[in-house]
Parts: sequence; structure tokens; C-alpha cells
Amino acid sequence: MEGDLLTIETSGSHASMALWKGGQFSGERSWTAERHHSSSIFPHLKTLLGMPGELRISTIVVGAGPGSYGGIRVALAAADGISLIHGSRVVSLCSWEAIPAEGKSDYRVISDARRNGWAVATFRNRRLQGEIAIMDTEELKLALPGWRSQGETVYSPEDPDVTATLDFPDSSSAQIPSARILGEAWFNRNDQERVALLEHAPAPIYVRPPHITAAKRPAWATRQ
Repeated sequence: MEGDLLTIETSGSHASMALWKGGQFSGERSWTAERHHSSSIFPHLKTLLGMPGELRISTIVVGAGPGSYGGIRVALAAADGISLIHGSRVVSLCSWEAIPAEGKSDYRVISDARRNGWAVATFRNRRLQGEIAIMDTEELKLALPGWRSQGETVYSPEDPDVTATLDFPDSSSAQIPSARILGEAWFNRNDQERVALLEHAPAPIYVRPPHITAAKRPAWATRQ
């Protein structure tokens, strides 16, 4: 596939983006966004896309999560805006394809899904296998020793203090998804796989329905 590639990964508080020109890696930006993805992403886009040289972005790959709802949505919105200028195709991949994984292509990923739940996914050749499952804390505690005994490597993008409740020794630090690795995941696919992915509209990956809380007061009520 000809043209330049832009990747954006904002599914967590540690965000990044990367650029390839003519198939060659050109540069990347990374930053800590916390809850401010919508304000922090655009200065980095301006810097990266303003690098010297002609630029024709043919494809934009966005990390679709699971992760920050706001972060993923703002990345998709930014990708749509850039695509209007460059005529780019926009595609989304599971952000967990982009964890460092220490060079491994087969692994599992666990992540806090809130409400005493954990999102659990299996990857083979860095491809997500089936659906992302939800397990409660006790189920996951029972499953982890069995996975280890089978030689499975388990990673998590969560900080160690979050996974500490699981007695999770597999990693002493979070495995943060990276826009550069997201681009490598795209390049590692053959043309047939890429075409199949491009046939689907890019969208966030939700591991469970949104949790909606009732407002403390009616929207029309005035503040006291």
C-alpha cells in the first residue's frame, strides 16, 4: 500500500503517535495525557505532521482500546479530520496489539474493567483471538496460575499497584501500548488482511456496555 502512514495511540494516560514516510519510520511523539487527550493531542500532531518533507498520508491507524473512552474518541475524530485533507483511509486495531510484549507474539493481556471486573484477551501472532472476555477478580486469580503453568505470558497495561490485588508478578511495570508498535502491527499484516480491516468502520472497542449514572439534579435545575 503506497503513501505515508500515521498511527495514533491514546487508549491510556500515556499517549503516542508515529509517522512513516514511504514505508520508512520518520518520527514519533509521546506524552502523558491523563484525562486531557482532547487538548494535548493537537500540539503533537502539529509538530509531527509539520516535519520537513512532502507528506501524503494514505492510511491512519488508530488504537481502538480497550481503554479511555475520551482518548480513543478524540483520536478517531482527529484521524477523520486529517483524512479529509489527505484522502486517507482510517482503520482501527486493538491497542493491545501495540504493547511491547518483549518481542513475543503469543501472550495474554489483562486490564481493569472496573466494577470488580477484568478484561482478558488472548493474542496469537499478535492477533486478537475471539472476543475480549470479562472475568471477576476471584475468577482471574484462579486462572492466572494455570496460564503460567502452561507457559503463557501475561501482560497488563495497568500500573503495578492496580494489578497488585491479583498477586500478579508477571510484570513489574505496565506494558504501555505504543503508536510505533501499532504501526509495526499494521505493516506485519498482508494485503488481504489490510483490505479486510479497511472494510470495517473504525470504532472503539468496548468490553462492556457503558455505565450510566443518574444526575444528582435535573438538567434544568439551577445551582444553589
